Amino acid sequence: MSAISFESKAPRLEGDLVTLVQLDSSFFEEVFAAVNEPETLRLTATKKTFTESEIRDWLATRPGAPQRIDWAILHEGEYVGEVVLNELNEARATMNLRIALAGPKVYGKGFGSEAIALAVDYGLETLGLSKITLEVLVDNPRAIGAYEKVGFIAGREFSEGKHRYLRMSINKFDRVLALAERKMAEYLDVQVWSFKWDNAKRRAGLCNYRDKTISISTYHAEVHSIDETMQVVLHEVAHALCGKDAGHGKKWLATAKSIGYRAEKFTGKEIATQFAPWVGLCPAGHEHFRYRKPTRALACGLCSRAFSKANLIEWRAR
Repeated sequence: MSAISFESKAPRLEGDLVTLVQLDSSFFEEVFAAVNEPETLRLTATKKTFTESEIRDWLATRPGAPQRIDWAILHEGEYVGEVVLNELNEARATMNLRIALAGPKVYGKGFGSEAIALAVDYGLETLGLSKITLEVLVDNPRAIGAYEKVGFIAGREFSEGKHRYLRMSINKFDRVLALAERKMAEYLDVQVWSFKWDNAKRRAGLCNYRDKTISISTYHAEVHSIDETMQVVLHEVAHALCGKDAGHGKKWLATAKSIGYRAEKFTGKEIATQFAPWVGLCPAGHEHFRYRKPTRALACGLCSRAFSKANLIEWRAR
């Protein structure tokens, strides 16, 4: 994996409810009030009382801080908290997430869940992290619920002093699963329909009318973005809504577009490029991929439509 590169300033991320911007000294008053707010201290098991100078010094170093990103969470331009990606393990391509809202006045409004989702998507997609982790107090069910909504999976509990913590983590597949199940619940009876992963390499997704399942290829999800994989989910949800007889006809297409499908096509080339065990190269340098060893001579169709020995493909096992 290539080295993870951080911008000198936290990128601005826009959501429906909140906007994430670089945390810096301009937010001193709001942050100073938040870090000394009693409920925030309780939920983060923080006993220290922070001084003005400590907070000023801390905020001044947030832009450009090495191997981490500190965002202020804004709702309609007002500070409502902070969310951070830190503790980079470059060898494992992992980081930790931490979030603190400004206090009870902004709890339960969806600000935290959306801020977490924005930070997670940036970490998994733009930074290319394999996993994001966090630790949360066991007796903070509101926070645990927010993390689970985004797709975090509960791990082991552990004790530190008098407090009991829960470890949680999320990867790209966990994130897609959470989004897919939420999207399915908007349009389908999830008591009947369910989501699952499969290992298909030549297709992206499948609507199984008999088993009432929508499945997505793990290979597709690995080589495509979360948004592109969700497009496949919408494709299959439209099949479930229209029924088997609709095929890919006008009724299906109209239904698919009505729920957000953009009619994008996935050829499977991206999957083959990474996972096909046989790679071929023609004299002109065109690459070809096969999942099984070719048993006869093949010529490059990109060089000529007609078979030509001058364009024979030479195959090698990956």
